[in-house]
Amino acid sequence: MSKSNDVTGGRPVCRTGTPRAAGRASVLTLLVVLVALPSRPVRAASDFPGIPVWSIVGAWQDSSLVRPNRCVGSFRAPLADSIAPRSRTVTVRFLRDRSTEDRPDFGGYRVYRMSNAPDSSHAVLIRRFSLNAGSELTWNSSRVTRTSNISVLSNDVATPFAARSEITSGVTPVAIAVADLNRDTFQDLAIANQGNNSITVVLGDGTGGVLGRAQIALGISPSAIVAAPRDTVVDLLVSSSSGRDLVAITGNPAGGFNAAVATPVATGPSSLAVADVNGDGVADCIVAGESTDSVTVVLRSSNGSFAGIASFLVVGSQPVAVAAGDVNGDSRADIAVLSRATNTVSVFTGLGGGLFGFRSDYPTGTGPSAVAIRDVTGDGKPDVLVTNNVSNTVAVLVNNGLGQFTPGAVVPTGTGPRGFAVADLDGDGDLDLAVANQGENTVSVLEGDGAGGFSASGTPAAGVGPVNVSAGDFTGDGKPDLLVSDFSYRLPYTCSGAVVNDSVLTFVDPDSIGQYVKVCHHIVEGRCAPGSDSIFVLRAPPGPHDGFLTWYSITYERRNTTDPDYEDLFVPDTLDNFARCTNPLDRGTCPNLNHKLRNLTSPLEPTPGPTANLEKVLAVPNPYRGSEVWDQPGQHEVHFINLPPVSKIRIYTVAGDLVRELHHDDRIRDFERWDLRNGSGNAVASGIYVYRVESASFHFQSRLVVIR
Repeated sequence: MSKSNDVTGGRPVCRTGTPRAAGRASVLTLLVVLVALPSRPVRAASDFPGIPVWSIVGAWQDSSLVRPNRCVGSFRAPLADSIAPRSRTVTVRFLRDRSTEDRPDFGGYRVYRMSNAPDSSHAVLIRRFSLNAGSELTWNSSRVTRTSNISVLSNDVATPFAARSEITSGVTPVAIAVADLNRDTFQDLAIANQGNNSITVVLGDGTGGVLGRAQIALGISPSAIVAAPRDTVVDLLVSSSSGRDLVAITGNPAGGFNAAVATPVATGPSSLAVADVNGDGVADCIVAGESTDSVTVVLRSSNGSFAGIASFLVVGSQPVAVAAGDVNGDSRADIAVLSRATNTVSVFTGLGGGLFGFRSDYPTGTGPSAVAIRDVTGDGKPDVLVTNNVSNTVAVLVNNGLGQFTPGAVVPTGTGPRGFAVADLDGDGDLDLAVANQGENTVSVLEGDGAGGFSASGTPAAGVGPVNVSAGDFTGDGKPDLLVSDFSYRLPYTCSGAVVNDSVLTFVDPDSIGQYVKVCHHIVEGRCAPGSDSIFVLRAPPGPHDGFLTWYSITYERRNTTDPDYEDLFVPDTLDNFARCTNPLDRGTCPNLNHKLRNLTSPLEPTPGPTANLEKVLAVPNPYRGSEVWDQPGQHEVHFINLPPVSKIRIYTVAGDLVRELHHDDRIRDFERWDLRNGSGNAVASGIYVYRVESASFHFQSRLVVIR
């Protein structure tokens, strides 16, 4: 059995659940009106979160400007000083759900309005709070901005990598380059941020602290970044899997960077490695093109600029990672390329001059995600290491000294391994591994034995969604620390200019079906005079906020990166035993847990408040038709609106017989209901009725038509 919530202490209470078409009621507080609603039905077995929604009459105002602590802490419904009286205005507030916002397909929230009946087929989308492109992110005094961080796992002697700290980055960092960028002998960071198309440069102080930071706008969405030393400077090289640009940001002697310069390569450059492939002492670029199943070798000149394409290599399907190193001992750079669709790694032999010849393919585990070329067997011959995202392993391909490889150790990792770092993490002279496990928000630290074997030595916690890890002595103690790219973001709530611990978004609906009307300062022959000023003003029409029921609903929006059409997120309830949801993609058989009627407010009927006279008194609807959608069973009503605080309504037949007398005494509402019954409680028949409204010594009289 459902249970109604009530209003206490003059404040509205959170309403959740499916509405009932009940008669309209009001709470007699000065500024807040809210009708009780049954509590939410039992959630579906999949436990997809609903959205608690509050709705009130009036315009919400940021009371924290007067009381700074108002926004801090757990959510409470708006207090009286948070609501400003405003005619035809409704405020909707809803509680955000952090777990849903962490979903990769979460795109935001959508606010719908339904008038006269809670009918989802007639729901009107009136506002979006969206992370998708082209949407506004400002809601009254509440502002939401995405923020991201990287994790710094300090290599402490007692408990290596257990101490985790955060450094603010741009949105959704995807890769980190570690180098002394400003030549002060301290390690700095260059963070590629995919979510806001930027690089964050963090200057370290040599103890793990930050001396300063800068944001470099790229104009592309980065997928990989490499720091390439050149003479006395360090250049930053960036690729973007969403386009076809390779970008160079060359360093300058002052420790800063010059403007970014781009050159086109094959479409979808997902991964990037650097090596001097032509022997001129300058690091060149090797770019894997995931969309074109290719590798492009781009030469660079002594000043860091691009000097043309040296090679274009065909590889396996969907190359996602590339590494460079001399695997056959001829002092020329060779290339290893991972192909995700074919589960192979291809090794190309360098010929010098930027050219590559013989290609050998070797099997990997399922879903290879990252590759490195390093000597982990201790024989002086670089081996190939591969992380396998689906197999949850890291595999070693042992070099036989001639640039050919045989299967070596296969070491378990955490869930969903992505990028990894190779370094001597424990100072024993053997190379170790640190693997970012995106599926469980950890890093697997694997201790090398110097002979190609590895054993787990810890799984320190990272942030949400780690996709890459780099090693470097950021704390200045001589031991490599781990810098983790946490591919996620947060949506903090900002109140009075500061981030607070609230999680509420607010939307004020000022009767959005109003029209903008052009107003001329000077009119000549019925038109705006040429050259004169004119303005556009919003003229609010009557309804739906004049005496009619209004519902509001909140849904989650789907994240969309492919086209400009945005829609509700479809969340199939695969555990509903009454539906045969055999295919979660089938909207016809699978109930959608993210439905407009799931997160619905109580019905509201905001009005401008009592009038001073009888000039605007109306009966609505007129004519009354019993077949209208809002006329629910047992809810036959006509409203007399725009009433003074104290008035009397008499309803007569056209023959002059008194049908019903109503008394209105209300300083808050401007309307009174008539349930279409006479004084004896019987339903009135179809016909024409005369109503007379009296207040003090004044009266108003008009006709009302009832059609059953």
